[in-house]
Amino acid sequence: MPVPEGAREACWHLPHRQLRGLVWGEPQAPRVLALHGWLDSAISFAQVGPALAAAGWQLVAPDFAGHGFSDWHPAGQDYAMASYVSDIYALMEHQQWAPIPIVGHSMGAGIAGMLAAVAPEQVSALVLLDGLGTLPTSDEEAPAQMARALKFWWRRLNQPPKLSRFADLNAATQARMLGIGDVTEAMAWTLCQRALRPVTDDDHEADGWAWRSDPRLMAPSWLRLTEAQNLAFLRAITCPVTMLEADQGFLVARDFMPPRREVIEQLTYHRLPGGHHFHLDVMTCASVCEHIRAALSSL
Repeated sequence: MPVPEGAREACWHLPHRQLRGLVWGEPQAPRVLALHGWLDSAISFAQVGPALAAAGWQLVAPDFAGHGFSDWHPAGQDYAMASYVSDIYALMEHQQWAPIPIVGHSMGAGIAGMLAAVAPEQVSALVLLDGLGTLPTSDEEAPAQMARALKFWWRRLNQPPKLSRFADLNAATQARMLGIGDVTEAMAWTLCQRALRPVTDDDHEADGWAWRSDPRLMAPSWLRLTEAQNLAFLRAITCPVTMLEADQGFLVARDFMPPRREVIEQLTYHRLPGGHHFHLDVMTCASVCEHIRAALSSL
């Protein structure tokens, strides 16, 4: 069920690509834009969407390019963070949504923060879920980072990727449990609903399932922001920011996180129980949703 009960499919034809996603809530309700994490999709907001819809909001969650049901990038083009920022900016301009509050998880939180820094007129508030800024690379590590990317892309040009194949959805669910975020079986099952495509005889393979996401998403970034650049982006954010950090999350123990929080002008910070996908986990999502509703209620 790539469209969960209570949600509806959406499709946006932008000048350069098509994005698809999910929407919860009444069409006339005020919008909140939701940005998912790396290798996830709009369905990662399967708990947040209904909660915000019940509170009178319309949650709009696009699949990033290369994820879910959205278009892949053309051949030879990578997936830099800036391209996601550009896509979401184009979506807001195309739909005339600005200014709009944004809820971002993980990579989506980093993209939301960058967008708020460079286009402050577009973003009225941020709610960041277990994410703040981007993974940094030091000045000294930049050549090695580019070397890893260069080798990946040369291999990719000379041989097609070996795609994972699963006999059934249960096998895919077990594989997703070993991926990013330490998700439970129930959470993995939810994520897989929008992360898989059926494999048919047209693919010259036996019947089964394969990941829907673009394999190039696994490529190392050519360049990543340094920590000084991360701080510069965060310092440039002028809208109110609510950060919800999971006490067993992905970045909670990183030394660079406290200084990042200190440079944001209007920051409200909460540490909540749960793991990286605490907004999807039925055991922890109620508290996350309540804090999101509280952050939006002041707008």
